[in-house]
Amino acid sequence: MKAEYIDEKIPLTGEEELPLRISISDIAEDDERYPVGLDDLPEEDISALPELSSWEMLVLTFPNFGMQLVWTILQIFGTPYLKTLGFSESETAMVWLAGPLAGMFGQPVFGVLSDHCRSSWGKRKPFIVGGSVVTMVCMPVLAWAADLSRYRVAAPRPFGDIHPRSHEEHRAEGEDGVDAVLAKVIAAISIYILFVAMQAVQVGVRSLPVDQAPPHQQPQASLWGSRMCAFGAVTAGLLGFIGGATSFKFLAVVSCTFLLIGIFISLRQREHQPHNSPASMAEKGETPPTTTASSHPQSLTLFSLFGFILTTLRTLPPVTRRTCQTQLFSWFAWFIILQYTSTYISTVSATTDPSASAATAGTLAGLLFNSVSLGVNIVLPSLIALLPLARKSAHDPRPSVPAPFLSRLWQASHLLLACCMFGTHFAGTTASATALFGVTGVVWAVSQWVPFALITKELSIIQAARQEAGRRGENRIGTVLGVHIIASTFPQVVSAFATTGLLRVTEALGVGNGVGVALQLAAVGALGAAVWGQWRWRECVKAGF
Repeated sequence: MKAEYIDEKIPLTGEEELPLRISISDIAEDDERYPVGLDDLPEEDISALPELSSWEMLVLTFPNFGMQLVWTILQIFGTPYLKTLGFSESETAMVWLAGPLAGMFGQPVFGVLSDHCRSSWGKRKPFIVGGSVVTMVCMPVLAWAADLSRYRVAAPRPFGDIHPRSHEEHRAEGEDGVDAVLAKVIAAISIYILFVAMQAVQVGVRSLPVDQAPPHQQPQASLWGSRMCAFGAVTAGLLGFIGGATSFKFLAVVSCTFLLIGIFISLRQREHQPHNSPASMAEKGETPPTTTASSHPQSLTLFSLFGFILTTLRTLPPVTRRTCQTQLFSWFAWFIILQYTSTYISTVSATTDPSASAATAGTLAGLLFNSVSLGVNIVLPSLIALLPLARKSAHDPRPSVPAPFLSRLWQASHLLLACCMFGTHFAGTTASATALFGVTGVVWAVSQWVPFALITKELSIIQAARQEAGRRGENRIGTVLGVHIIASTFPQVVSAFATTGLLRVTEALGVGNGVGVALQLAAVGALGAAVWGQWRWRECVKAGF
């Protein structure tokens, strides 16, 4: 039988076309290559998913806003706040390793648990709501860490001071009664729990659009998620100019308010039920088919959970695999940029204009970066729709863009990022340095949209192909997206240690602008992402995918 192909021919250049060949027969017969949906469980009929309006897209992705608001607050204002608690530079670096470590280990685990979740709320809502609630607890605890430590200091001692405190203990309490050591412990623990909870939310908000939107709307769903993230980042930056920069407590309260709104929206949202699911058939008055013991998911053990992750890691679909490989280079660069942008701008400002506020210059650069990213997220799809390569499908009259074009756009943005980072070596004024980081906002917008658009569309296509081929299998979208996060967080850990070592070397050699040297290292990572990504993608297309 002649194989049917899901996608049409995709132009590689102006003269030639090659098919993106993901055939239904390949997916139906070769389970080792495509791990999404291997178990004999009822499969969700993605091809029957209703189209979502722009309003539904906004509601579906709104929880991204609250999570990005929290993340940006920690990124911009977290380090200055920790310094007020007495954290040293090395201690601060160790605390912020919580983010990459939680993403590398937590998100794949939550992905597997989410895929196997059989809650009446659905697969994703329990993780969105649960993670948001824990985050709402940890943010105030972090903000009030010093106040909480006072309770320990002021606590009554019924038997008096049986063991008199040493000079070091008196000094640790400080003049205002704050136990400095306890405050630091409370802050560090809350940050680590906070980052773990955020991974649960990320699994839910990234997987839910894949579950609810049809394949041809996956790039649009990813775009809306990116827009919500950009809105959250811009909001966090604006809060710094209306008093939030001087009060971390104020920022914690605002972020918790938006998280609460996100929880309310998530609970009000009704998840789509596949037409062949027991719940859907019961609503129509039909009798669900009799299930056997093998139709139900086996209870997860620690070994089986990590077995799911390792199996998925080894058998990723082709586009997802190439995307993850590119992310290894890309996020090595992004970690340095996101961590040291404010420090670099503040250093340049203090050197070239001592009368100006270095902290304000760093905050302004961050706001410009996020504002440009938001603007690109809004305008870029309309610009792409005007290109000759944009096409309309039978499902959606709105223009869509071939996957190879999105990949080339992503690789070109990495080249632009490398140029901007190399350009920091020649930036002699605050204005020029800020402008460079404003341009990197364009790259950030593309990096937050394209990888997820490529991956989610491929996963959605595979699920739809399995349904059309009569295959039944378990949805492992959360697991695959969790594995993708490993490719984003592992290079951040490597980058953190590499940057720390580089800064120590520059200090030993007496190099004044060590952060500027670190940004040159980020340029190398961005260049590697552009070269490797383009080469591997062409290899993927030539292989017939």
